[in-house]
Amino acid sequence: MRRACFYTASITLAIASTALAEEKITYADHARAVLENKCFSCHNPDKKKGDLDLTSYASTMVGGGGGSIVDPGNPAGSKLITSITKKEEPYMPPEGSPLPAKDIELLQKWIAGGVLDTASSIAKKSTKPKVDLNVASGTGKPAGPIARPENVLLEPVIVTPRTTAV
Repeated sequence: MRRACFYTASITLAIASTALAEEKITYADHARAVLENKCFSCHNPDKKKGDLDLTSYASTMVGGGGGSIVDPGNPAGSKLITSITKKEEPYMPPEGSPLPAKDIELLQKWIAGGVLDTASSIAKKSTKPKVDLNVASGTGKPAGPIARPENVLLEPVIVTPRTTAV
């Protein structure tokens, strides 16, 4: 009997701990509060700096004048993260103290989790290809001579109306 109670208690504890570990980061419960502290003063329906409104989930997903600011599942490729970590311009916030590391981490988890609106939402997937097209070598130019066909004249052919013209 004791063994059964201990077994049941340990299963309940294991389920509770995994439920806490898998807590979904959502816009409504987590991300909106972070954005409200620093971003809503400029990126709201009235001001819309950069044509960006962050006050609602739908307007955040639309993005601004430069396009989408979040890439679901790819925090490193999201304009929101690169701007607030000051890796890419425009740096946000432009004035005052930057976002705390815990807030940046929360936004990264939200994007990595599929930019959920609420806990019952379905995670979105990235629409961008997963191929890196950056050139790894120095100049990106191939070595060797310029590629051109063998029998092409490099000077134009001049045709005159008279054959005796010099």
